[in-house]
Amino acid sequence: KEADHAQIMALAEALSVGVRVAYLDRSELNTAKGDVINWVEFGRDTTEQSAPLTLLYRPGHFDVVTK
Repeated sequence: KEADHAQIMALAEALSVGVRVAYLDRSELNTAKGDVINWVEFGRDTTEQSAPLTLLYRPGHFDVVTK
């Protein structure tokens, strides 16, 4: 299914989970923080310890990424 920010926010809220999206679409990075990937986080807890649902966005589609 197609999803955008609104749908991902709703998913995170409905499931009470954190969702992290790695955007690989050449969007602007915060190089001052040393970022090499543009991460956008949704939901309550998106720390590594909470095991958020992690999605990889490449132009045109999302992939689910797990450890």
